[in-house]
Amino acid sequence: MISCTFRAFFYFTLSVLPFTGLSGTGTTTDSVLSAYEDSLCMFTPLVLNSKTDSEKMFFNDRVTALLLKALERDNSFFYSFDKVKSMAILSSPDKRFRIFNWHLPENAGSYRYFGIIQFYDKKSERSFVYELQDKSGLPEDWSKRSVTGERWYGAHYYRIILSKRKGVRYYTLLGWKGYNSRTTKKVIDVMIITNPPDSYRGYRDYIPIFGAPVFTCGKDTTSRRIIFEYSAMVSMSVQWDEKKKRIVFDHLSPGKPEYAGNYEFYGPDFSCDAFKFKRGRWTLIEDVDARNPEDKKSKKTKIPEKGLLPEKTKK
Repeated sequence: MISCTFRAFFYFTLSVLPFTGLSGTGTTTDSVLSAYEDSLCMFTPLVLNSKTDSEKMFFNDRVTALLLKALERDNSFFYSFDKVKSMAILSSPDKRFRIFNWHLPENAGSYRYFGIIQFYDKKSERSFVYELQDKSGLPEDWSKRSVTGERWYGAHYYRIILSKRKGVRYYTLLGWKGYNSRTTKKVIDVMIITNPPDSYRGYRDYIPIFGAPVFTCGKDTTSRRIIFEYSAMVSMSVQWDEKKKRIVFDHLSPGKPEYAGNYEFYGPDFSCDAFKFKRGRWTLIEDVDARNPEDKKSKKTKIPEKGLLPEKTKK
């Protein structure tokens, strides 16, 4: 009996072989990219759902190779790949780059993260790719480290926020980070695009730097990225408030005082904090009202105390 892995590999081979003929006369860039997209749609679910870790990595390697090959195509930067549902595809607000981002869940409960940044240079009308390498398993104090993409603190991003200060563009990334069977993390990271000072040769020298000393969490506390860790049994919200231009997030606390520092027992405590970008820094604002204006206007019902009904208001 043919194994699932072998059968999937057979289908993979069938899907890739036609590409050798697609570059010939009579084909368009969109038709080639559409073929790549169809193959990605086929294989990205297998990265998540295959039975063994080795099978997941097998398909992950194929997904990475397919995506890199597709992004080498002319005008690929403008192709949406919106049929690929098992990975995040986020464009920066200024359209300078986009991130292809996904994760691989290991059977032991841990996760691995993968990412490819596709930059676009308007002057040359060319794009190029930069592959990220997840090194978040290294024993580092990640709240204080700035790193290149070769030492990336891997996460599955879901939002890019652009802020500017004195000619510097700060791309703030909100991400989910499944950690293990007991805890989950959320990440607020900042990416800056820079060039090596003495070797600039054009658009291919763009280098993403992750982590910047822009998070002010107290009078004398500055961090390069914010990492929240909490129980895998609960969910935490970290969202961009477009109207008030701030990042709003649930405040986390332990279920009991004796669990302080044991993040397996941390969860939202029904209060919210926020980061506001002021003068080039994300400044912490504690205990904010995160309700919608409609919720504030709604009539509140007084909760009865000790089983008694609230007294009627005198007319």
